[in-house]
Amino acid sequence: MQKIIKKFIGNFIIGIVKEEVNRILMKKTGTFLIALAEFMSCIHAALKFYKVLCFTKMVFDLLPLVSPYNWPLSFVKMATLPYLNFCKSFIPMLRFGNVPYDVSILVGLEILNVLRKFSITFRDFLLLEAKKLIEKASY
Repeated sequence: MQKIIKKFIGNFIIGIVKEEVNRILMKKTGTFLIALAEFMSCIHAALKFYKVLCFTKMVFDLLPLVSPYNWPLSFVKMATLPYLNFCKSFIPMLRFGNVPYDVSILVGLEILNVLRKFSITFRDFLLLEAKKLIEKASY
């Protein structure tokens, strides 16, 4: 009889400990998901800033009298050149009569926009999952 009681008490205590460990793990996982969501917010802000840089480069490329070698534009050119060259390698120039027009920058801007929207959607998903885990751990 004592063996049965000890076994029952042991299983009961093990069940309580497992439940408490699961609660702690769910809270820690929820906290990690919140931190990851904050990181995705930073990625969103960086993509938005880079999109503004690319748009600035596009606008100043259309203005022939502005020198791209002066200070603010040289930074914009250096910062955006690798990404835009990557886009140019896949997308050829369009010809309107004898005038070639580079549309790769427009496609590059749209790619940045899609990545930005994905980062926000993923952030919202992470926050929702974190909220579920933390609420589940509270019970």
